[in-house]
Amino acid sequence: MQHIGLMMVRNEIDVIEKYMDHILQWINLILVLDDSDDGTYEYLEKQPQVKYIVKQKTLYFDERPNDGMRQCLLSYAQRNYGYGGWFHLLHPDEFFWDNPIAIAEEAEAQGVEQVNSHSMYFFYHTSQKDIPIKELGWPVWYSPGTIEERQFKNKPGLIYHAMQDHKCTSHGLNGSLLLFAPIIRHYPLRSPEQALARARDRLATQFQEQYHWVVEGLFRDCHPKLRDRGARQFDGKSFYEYEVKESFLEYKRARLRALSQEIGDCERNGVPYIT
Repeated sequence: MQHIGLMMVRNEIDVIEKYMDHILQWINLILVLDDSDDGTYEYLEKQPQVKYIVKQKTLYFDERPNDGMRQCLLSYAQRNYGYGGWFHLLHPDEFFWDNPIAIAEEAEAQGVEQVNSHSMYFFYHTSQKDIPIKELGWPVWYSPGTIEERQFKNKPGLIYHAMQDHKCTSHGLNGSLLLFAPIIRHYPLRSPEQALARARDRLATQFQEQYHWVVEGLFRDCHPKLRDRGARQFDGKSFYEYEVKESFLEYKRARLRALSQEIGDCERNGVPYIT
């Protein structure tokens, strides 16, 4: 079964080599939409598994990044590699905990068309404040985060529309989901210097601007966006004993709110909404 990675990336030079070593365990056909100015593009351009890479600004000029921009990758994939198999949405700060190929094969066997993953957000904890910066390393504390759309079936009729946001998968899927949500380890912050640089960059470009809290203070008792879920130190073995407090109903309500916003964005910009 064919597996294609669709990657959107901005300025991840400090982690991109480690990420590629990780993802190439499973996926070796990768298409990239890049908005970097730190060497990430040049690194990816040299990787034989990256079959297509395009600079965001050559297609979308100075537009704020949104999920609909993946249409260029989707179109290229289906035009050059046809239908069948699965798409995997790749972000270099997200590391799979579960085997994505095994998950896609299970979804295929069950006849469903989409897999949503449960993201674990790693951050620097207040207990790490006194550790010398050179010894700090990557964060080992996390809060259980949101449900993220990360894998979907490659079939005819898929499309991202121009103003699509807050919805990572394309339109054209039948809505069937794998009930099991695999784990993603999300490391947006990987050193104090990188964390501050990322926060300032995201605020300036409006790309994932939710990291503004890093500018106010890096070390926290829990992830600022996930206070009601608490935090724990990762033991390196398992995430599944942690109680997930977000119910499926809450997730569906959030999706309906995002869908309403998406339709509103289309109406304001004179773009037809495509279901």
